[in-house]
Amino acid sequence: MENILKKNKTLTENGGVGYETSGHALVDMNYKVASYRTADDGTILADFLKAFAETPELAIKWMFYAGDIREGLGERRLFKILVKNVLPKYPWLIKFIPDYSRWDVVTELLGTAVEKEVVELIKERLNIDLGAMKAGKLISLLAKWMPSVNTSSKETVAKANKLCALLGMKPAQYRKTLSKLRAYSNVLEVKLCKNEWGDVNYETVPSQANLKYKDAFLKHDEARRREFLGKLTKGEAKINASAAFPHEVVYKYRCQSGEYSSTVDPALEGMWKNLKSIEMTKPMIVVRDGSGSMGCPVGGTRVHALDVATALAIYCSEHSAPGFENEFITFGNKPKLVKFGPNMTLRDKMTLAYHESDCSNTDIEATMDLILSTAKRSHLKQDQIPDVLIISDMEFDSATTCAGYSWPRTSTKDLPTVFESIRQKYKAEGYDLPGMVFWNVNSRTNAVPLQKNKYGLKLLSGFSQNVLNMALSNKLDPFEVLKETLLSKRYEVIK
Repeated sequence: MENILKKNKTLTENGGVGYETSGHALVDMNYKVASYRTADDGTILADFLKAFAETPELAIKWMFYAGDIREGLGERRLFKILVKNVLPKYPWLIKFIPDYSRWDVVTELLGTAVEKEVVELIKERLNIDLGAMKAGKLISLLAKWMPSVNTSSKETVAKANKLCALLGMKPAQYRKTLSKLRAYSNVLEVKLCKNEWGDVNYETVPSQANLKYKDAFLKHDEARRREFLGKLTKGEAKINASAAFPHEVVYKYRCQSGEYSSTVDPALEGMWKNLKSIEMTKPMIVVRDGSGSMGCPVGGTRVHALDVATALAIYCSEHSAPGFENEFITFGNKPKLVKFGPNMTLRDKMTLAYHESDCSNTDIEATMDLILSTAKRSHLKQDQIPDVLIISDMEFDSATTCAGYSWPRTSTKDLPTVFESIRQKYKAEGYDLPGMVFWNVNSRTNAVPLQKNKYGLKLLSGFSQNVLNMALSNKLDPFEVLKETLLSKRYEVIK
């Protein structure tokens, strides 16, 4: 394995030497999640097959973790691609798709070898929902995500007509059935299409709809919407953000008012406060890459890598354990500790964070020195010394490579020597070297910065705050960190 790793070196965009593999194909996939949003189907499938060849059951579990909206990565396109190409061989797993994602993913299997099983699953759920509706009970979101026969998309209509035939229903019957179920489940889009804006319950609007229709609510239902926003500001109402990612809120804010605006949006502030909370059970300081390359868009969207890093830096600072809460470190050759005030709005924190972007080179030793000096000044105990979470696009400079490792630094010394130097500095002050986590938000070369290591360095990727759960692991090896998540109770049914 060691010889294989040495032969598989690659370069970052800036000439830094990294590796094509960490030594585990599944770890590589988990580290590349950010780049899979723009990767072609063949690349994704080829990477998955490598991971499957090494650890079949873990690879299948990871597929569901990648698509998991509530506790996983929430990568819907990636999940759809893998479902369509992998699950036909494992039909007993089809029934779990709605538990981790949405019913429209199930329809991706129409026209495959498991079409019969898919139709039976949909038919069973449809009958259950019709019975529950008649009894006045809760129903699933099946109807919401089934293809419609009366939509502008020819592809969707074709899929819907095919599904009608497979279900033994005429298009008119299928349309009326879905309409009844959608109306019963109070689907928002149905009300909006009928211009029933006054019937919208703003406290129950789904997360993504809150972002998508935020301006439309004000345009078509101004009085009620402003009344709701007033209550929201006073803490008398809540807004749904359960399925939103931090960067989606930050990006929306930046787009509507710019990077340095002081204009506060009550809806976005409320969504931020109601994001799914991941409490950091151990001290962790966030190091945010603000270099020029972070201005590149991610995942084929207009969202910048800097938006993602800024959102995650603010989020992590707010949820950090005592000692390093409400602060982050800029990642440059002169790192700086940035502190957020206790009464700052999200808008205030964004303005400050964007102002503190650093386009210079990155220096890991200087960053670690800053953390040590802060720990000394605050008289922190060992268990209060934070792990270091570096959020970056991982496109490090050519000066970052030495002794078989690639890292963000400006020193010409061997990396093991650098780490030994850092370790000695910490030891002299009565501290052990803290753990380090690299969170990839937009690598375009997919260079892996490290292989197996003795320093407790972890490799993460993605856009969901759920990724923090891996960062908080006490495991030292990246593969063991990933296994810990995949073997958890959440994914035990995936076999």
